[in-house]
Amino acid sequence: MNQPADERKLHKYFFVLYRLAEMGAYNRTIKASTEFLAERLGVSQQTASRYLVGLERVGWIKRIITAQGTLVRLSEEGRGFTPA
Repeated sequence: MNQPADERKLHKYFFVLYRLAEMGAYNRTIKASTEFLAERLGVSQQTASRYLVGLERVGWIKRIITAQGTLVRLSEEGRGFTPA
């Protein structure tokens, strides 16, 4: 991937990380369906899912998928990018 595309992806990840922190994932594990997250971000459910996968891949969130839904919490590294 070229540099401008990487920068755009990081910008989007920062935005999603901030939204997750606003939803409470900064200090605790939250239940965050991709449908709800998509609505909050103004994107499709599939895009919201890709954002969560990407954030987990770079180590900025911890994610657990259960039968009841997706549980999300910002990792220590992810918390370093957002205000407390």
